[in-house]
Amino acid sequence: SEGAGVIVYFPPRGNLSHEIDAIVDSRNGEIPPQKEPLREYGLGAQVLLDLGLKRIRLLTNNPRTLAGLSGYDLEVVERVAI
Repeated sequence: SEGAGVIVYFPPRGNLSHEIDAIVDSRNGEIPPQKEPLREYGLGAQVLLDLGLKRIRLLTNNPRTLAGLSGYDLEVVERVAI
């Protein structure tokens, strides 16, 4: 509905089936396990900057704050549940 968007996805360094199960559980209203795979947030931030983004609407079910993005001059203006 926005007319444009960007998805930056880096596969987890762990078990992909564990991540998929966590997504399914969150869609069913269950609280997913807190064992999150390590992500490459810095690399993702650099990709967004290379694409010319500065202010982003973040699509996530994760309530955790990504304060490190401000270090890349990216501003999360809104969080949208997936």
